[in-house]
Amino acid sequence: SSSSSSSSSSLPQSTLEQRHIVASDKNAQEGDDAERRSEGPSSRQQSTSSSSSSSSSGMLEMGGKQAEMEEGTSARYQTKRCVIDPYGCGGLLELEEVCELFEVKPEVLLQPASQRQVLAALLARQMDAFFAKAVGCSASPASMVPLSIETALDQSGVQLSIGSVGIHALSRALAAAEKRMVLLPGNSEAQLKVALLHYFSRNFDDAYLELGTVLERESSSQVNEEVLEKGNLLLEKVRLELMFKENRL
Repeated sequence: SSSSSSSSSSLPQSTLEQRHIVASDKNAQEGDDAERRSEGPSSRQQSTSSSSSSSSSGMLEMGGKQAEMEEGTSARYQTKRCVIDPYGCGGLLELEEVCELFEVKPEVLLQPASQRQVLAALLARQMDAFFAKAVGCSASPASMVPLSIETALDQSGVQLSIGSVGIHALSRALAAAEKRMVLLPGNSEAQLKVALLHYFSRNFDDAYLELGTVLERESSSQVNEEVLEKGNLLLEKVRLELMFKENRL
């Protein structure tokens, strides 16, 4: 003991202070480790719950933004209703534009068509195609010669095909028009097409009967007076053709 005390006393003062500092740091570190082991589970749970709450709040915020974007997108598409243009390669046209162009109401335009109406529309397309072939013009609705009373009254721009081609095309157009008239009973427009095709085919007897029936029906309804006037002019023209035919015979 005397030797140890003598050795410690013989050590310099700086060395003793360094040993004391190292021992105190070691004790403090051991105390921190013990405290950390005792509080480990609860602190980890708190950190986990805080991280989960922050992530859930972030997910809720992202979900809310996505819902707002979806609502804005659906509202934007709901404000504009479109219809398919069958003559424009299936393009889309706005409903308001179509109603203004063709002077129809939205409820009429968007009403589902029956099988009878679909077949009548196909026959109308076939009728126009054969009439365009007989006249010698394009079958496109934008550029074809219309089958109308105005065309029958003023034939300066209409040149019917001469020969079997024109006769055959007119007969096919007339057959389609008559089938369409059967599908649409009481439809004055369908019956008028039949009368006009009889007129262009120079079947004046049938043209006079069909046109007279249409004008008699339309005179009792609220129809444009200009249309009735032109119809009566055409009826008179057909009557004169019949008189000329009788006198020639």
